[in-house]
Amino acid sequence: MRALLRLSCSSGAKVRDKMVPPVRVSPLIKLGRYSALVVGIAYGTKRYSYLKPRAEEERRIAAEEKQRQDELKRIERKLAEARDDSILK
Repeated sequence: MRALLRLSCSSGAKVRDKMVPPVRVSPLIKLGRYSALVVGIAYGTKRYSYLKPRAEEERRIAAEEKQRQDELKRIERKLAEARDDSILK
């Protein structure tokens, strides 16, 4: 067990000697941190609910545009194929 506690760094000093005891954080600072966390989560939720319908609308419009472009390409391909399949080659 004692061998496990004998950790050392590259300089040869024991790791335990370099460790500093933890600092007590002020309750006011803790309150500020957790308040910022809660406000950030609330803001993110509100922002997400605001942006989600807009993104869905953009995806719907993009899908319709892609479908229209695919239909135009299909028609163009058929016309080109019809021009190439002439008897008068």
